[in-house]
Amino acid sequence: MGHKEIDVPRNTYQIMRPLRRLMRAYDRYSRAVGGPAISEAQLDAEFECLLVLLKRDWADSLDQFMNTARRNLNDEYLASADRQEEAPQVLREEATLLSKLKVDLNRLEWFYSVYLEHARISDQCPATSAELVKRLRSLHDSAKQRISSSRPLGRRRKKKRKRQVARGITSLVIGVGSFVANANIPLLMVWSYGVGGGALHQAARDFIGEREG
Repeated sequence: MGHKEIDVPRNTYQIMRPLRRLMRAYDRYSRAVGGPAISEAQLDAEFECLLVLLKRDWADSLDQFMNTARRNLNDEYLASADRQEEAPQVLREEATLLSKLKVDLNRLEWFYSVYLEHARISDQCPATSAELVKRLRSLHDSAKQRISSSRPLGRRRKKKRKRQVARGITSLVIGVGSFVANANIPLLMVWSYGVGGGALHQAARDFIGEREG
């Protein structure tokens, strides 16, 4: 099945820069660059800057995007053979769009599969920009708590914890990027919502972490 060329609005790429800055800020906080308090303050500042953009510049587009995509991404849609044939090509387009976040196709396919696996509990995925902001605050707090509580651990456990949290942070950032970057691109809408929902779900899994002994 053919796929139309995607016209990407100029402002779609504008969200990539604050997302990259946020990823760097998480990394600096994880390494306590400048000390835990300073790196945490810098991380929180970058996080709040992102939320300002979401609420000021993207709220209307996000509300329309998430409401429409969530309504369309239902069991009947997922079961459609035509839709499933389109998925690989669309996800390749998505990978190109999010390439500045160092996203590869395999990761996006994984997030999409996570959403499909949990499609029947899709009510946990955000349906509005306000719900997305609330979800991000919760994930952000969880990430910081996991990093902070890893500091006194032994080297091996700390390394394992940080690796797991880093995966969650990547998932969080890709989830936001997928939602926001595609809010004005109808041809990617349904798959992008699946990728974004799966990515945020995976971030929550990673932040829960291993059971402590």
